[in-house]
Amino acid sequence: MFPTTVTNNTIVGRRCHECDSEENLGICLTCQSVACNHLHHDHLNSHFILTQHVYAWDFKENTVLNLSPGTCFDKHTAYKKNTKLAALPCERFMLHKRKSCTNQEEPNCEFELEQSIVCNKKLQQLEGLVHQTPAPFTTIDEYYMKYVQQQTATEMRLHQEVVQEKNQAEYEFEDEKSMKIQVLEEKNHILEEKIQLLTKEKQETDNDLMKVQEELENQKRMNVPRDHRVEESLIPNPYPVFSNFRARVPPKPVGKISTPEPEPGENLLIPEI
Repeated sequence: MFPTTVTNNTIVGRRCHECDSEENLGICLTCQSVACNHLHHDHLNSHFILTQHVYAWDFKENTVLNLSPGTCFDKHTAYKKNTKLAALPCERFMLHKRKSCTNQEEPNCEFELEQSIVCNKKLQQLEGLVHQTPAPFTTIDEYYMKYVQQQTATEMRLHQEVVQEKNQAEYEFEDEKSMKIQVLEEKNHILEEKIQLLTKEKQETDNDLMKVQEELENQKRMNVPRDHRVEESLIPNPYPVFSNFRARVPPKPVGKISTPEPEPGENLLIPEI
């Protein structure tokens, strides 16, 4: 009915919820609470007193326990010598109740029989629900395998998150890089256009400068004689006495006057005008 592993009269993976005992255990079929049924500290019976949950399952004997007083236990086999609480199986309990009802004429015997039938149906329904629920872990290996699976799943999830974040960062980096490259290409194109414009302006300026230089050279060539005369005028006169000398020319006669011819060897001094 319940998946258990029995080792040295103990149930592996199950303990009493009160004293953590692993011997003489039973489970409540209503709330699945595990408790021990020792003679001296009967926590299973204490659970019935607190909750009024009637039926329980004995793991060791594989029998159904009816915890209500006077209905389930055989008075002759109430306790065994190993101090375990004994109970009759459910089918044997039904036959025992039918025999007791036929042998003894009690007014409430039929009512108890009907109640036992109803309880038996409820017990079968509970057994079906227990079979439908997943079995708990009963061995250390199962706990270890579950732990390994959880760790592996966690590592895979973390690895996927890291890979996803890395891919996202690389995508954002490539996108930002492409945008920066595009901006730099636009700036480079603008600078190239400016360089071409400045180069053209420089060439035009050089041509204008060459024309101006040619004009200056032509003007310089044209102004050379004047400059030469200016330089000669600045030379001092070696004859300052005759600088202001004016030749006295006699007035012209009215008639024809013969001019004497100069004698040979006579030099006439004629000042420069």
